[in-house]
Amino acid sequence: MEWQTCNDPEAEAWRRLLEYCNQDFAVDYIGSRHARDKRQLANHVKQAKQARASLLQAREYLRAASVVQLHTAPNLIYYASAALASPVMLLRGDGNKSLDRLRQQEGSRSHGLSFAWSRTD
Repeated sequence: MEWQTCNDPEAEAWRRLLEYCNQDFAVDYIGSRHARDKRQLANHVKQAKQARASLLQAREYLRAASVVQLHTAPNLIYYASAALASPVMLLRGDGNKSLDRLRQQEGSRSHGLSFAWSRTD
């Protein structure tokens, strides 16, 4: 990896991340990591679209976190972090962890938080 210097590291990081919002670029990247099998092209396109949506969502969460009150910002930063993790999984993975496949798993249908309410009278 080359050493980069710039006046605005945040803008430069987002510029590089948002390159993956270009579907052709993302599909080429996914294909370069796995077999360029025409049967897998539809899966690569799906993963590229899901990665794009996650990147844009992460950017919006971070923008919102910069303008909300302090007690709300950590939630938005958490969701931005989770949204940024998804493109890594989608762009570098083999397709077995695409968002729709994860949604099919029982444990992935919630945030993992559960409440046990008990009433004491």
